[in-house]
Amino acid sequence: MSKPHISWLSKYIQFDTTAGAGNEEKALLFMKSLAERHHLYTLYLRTAENKGNLVIALREKDLFPLLKDHPVSSETWSKPPIVLLSHVDVVGANPTDWEQPPFSGAVVDDEIWGRGAIDAKQIGMTHLMTMIELQTQQINCPILQLITCEEETGSEFGLKAFLKQYPTLWKDALILNEGGGFPIEVEGRSFYLMETGQKGNTSFTVTTSAVVSPNPYMPTNDAALKAFRISKAITDFGLENEQLSPSVHDMFSQIAKSLNDQSLNKDWQQLIARFPKKYQRFFSALTKSTMTVTSIQGGKARKDMNGQFRLTVDSRHLPNTDATVIKKAVEDTIKQIDSAAEIEWHSPFFGYDQTIDPTLHLIIEDRLKESFPEAKTVPFMTIGSNDGRYFQQAGAKIVGYCTMLPHMTFDKVLPLVHGVNERISIKDYEFGITQLTAILKRLNETSNLGGNV
Repeated sequence: MSKPHISWLSKYIQFDTTAGAGNEEKALLFMKSLAERHHLYTLYLRTAENKGNLVIALREKDLFPLLKDHPVSSETWSKPPIVLLSHVDVVGANPTDWEQPPFSGAVVDDEIWGRGAIDAKQIGMTHLMTMIELQTQQINCPILQLITCEEETGSEFGLKAFLKQYPTLWKDALILNEGGGFPIEVEGRSFYLMETGQKGNTSFTVTTSAVVSPNPYMPTNDAALKAFRISKAITDFGLENEQLSPSVHDMFSQIAKSLNDQSLNKDWQQLIARFPKKYQRFFSALTKSTMTVTSIQGGKARKDMNGQFRLTVDSRHLPNTDATVIKKAVEDTIKQIDSAAEIEWHSPFFGYDQTIDPTLHLIIEDRLKESFPEAKTVPFMTIGSNDGRYFQQAGAKIVGYCTMLPHMTFDKVLPLVHGVNERISIKDYEFGITQLTAILKRLNETSNLGGNV
């Protein structure tokens, strides 16, 4: 592989596209120029000042469904497209916390440093390098690269705007997104995660009632006691008889089978107990709806609250659990402690869960096994969220997968995403490019690109 991919990713990282700053356009136009220089076809859709979405295609005709005024535009593609999805914006970074400046794109000890080196500029550049590699191949299916803005802040001018402009084109499309491609290690086996679902999430605030003491020197502490009792009840919250989401069920079943212990299919907590301790809490959270108190305000420092306390709660629910059931159960629990408490729910994010097509799963795993014969790929549901959920609403099939080498395990990747000293090794980056190129070549040979894939 030639070396421009290193300097290109370094340069891409050097654009400060911190979420909320509105500087995404220069980076998107940089990617546009690289694509055009290598004879790819592009469409830049400006959605606001310094914001937009970039589409890159292997073939000019694959842009036609997006060009409504084009003289030879078509309603849709001959078969559902494959879309390589990434985002240009990144979360903020404090330079004083980093060993290398976060927007330097520094290459140190065969690693590329900077905000976005994993989330998600590396993915965008991996996609572009793959498109360039595929250009010399006989590709018959429509393949698009889509780089959006504002993923980190709600996607209003990013994917939401894109899907509002093109709402009906994505039924049965295959979206290859962020969210997977790194392994967990269980008893010496590498299980590579493929994101096929996301937990739903919302937040709410609870404001306790307060009995104001007539003597300011002898406060009742009534509201504080209620706040801490509510906090414990929320932390311990659980719904009875919640069912595992299909992707989580499949993940656990496949891991249990690989460990040659089918009895584990009857007790998921017993299976999780065989995971390294560093994984257990996270994967246990995939089996149930969970809640976390993220802040408590009140007391003498908040005289404006008149003795009340306010709790802010983050709620992550299984996608197959009815949100109204959770809401009622939470409110009943809180009202048992403080019947006069005020509860305010904020706009929820929906979750989703999909079953990966066996053919696609086999293609991904076969490519991985060519390099690492003992590795296995398994479906996975994340507790976080990304733009995949919006494509799912449009009828698409989403798989989060961008392959890394086995050393880059889940527990090593997670702290770098939105953390300090974000970086990726050149070998991991190059492995992702070669894997994705091979996967897309094989998909091109497969007639069943849409449907259940």
